[in-house]
Amino acid sequence: MVEFSDWFERIWAYREEVLYPALFGKEREGIFPIPHERLELGQLSDPRWATCGVFRFAPTSSRNSWLYVSSGLSNAWFDESPDPTGVSGFGCEFVIETPSHSDWPIQRLHQLMVYQIGLFVGRYPGHDPLGVAHRVPLGSPMDFATSALSIALLVRPTSFDPEPKQETGVADFLQVVGISESERDFAKQYDHATLVAWLENHTPFPVTDPERAIMQSSASS
Repeated sequence: MVEFSDWFERIWAYREEVLYPALFGKEREGIFPIPHERLELGQLSDPRWATCGVFRFAPTSSRNSWLYVSSGLSNAWFDESPDPTGVSGFGCEFVIETPSHSDWPIQRLHQLMVYQIGLFVGRYPGHDPLGVAHRVPLGSPMDFATSALSIALLVRPTSFDPEPKQETGVADFLQVVGISESERDFAKQYDHATLVAWLENHTPFPVTDPERAIMQSSASS
């Protein structure tokens, strides 16, 4: 288990104080750490995971959306020294964009972060860690209200570097896009790329608007 040291702290600070502002803008709120009660629900007692959280970035001149991004999953938790040729930590951070300032995106990223940590530490034997094209049922409307979107689709970002490199190696950004059950079924019938193409043509993709109209079950490619 890695102990906190100068290199660990330096790389962590670089991501949050240099890399993220360069990618997402300077105006932000957070960090919003994963709540202890959510970690307890995931049966994750390691205190390291409580240091992981989410930043909220305001719109910029080049991006109209609010952007929420996790931080901490890509810390080199398991390394004794920096390895720029390897995978940093869990090898990912999650991002979601929305049309407005809200709290539900933070809560949903916390949910996905806890699930991803659990996958990596063996809480769900037989299940692979989350990656591009995975569809994750959230168990309720995405905004915890009336949205017809209840599934998190993971896609590769296109508006910023999807594979930022740190001194400890690479970690992918996994962009979260809310989809409905009918859209999930469409992806099962066709494939991930066909669904993404439909979303690009019919929704604010990659922004998740919980109030958007959803695909009807009769839709086709």
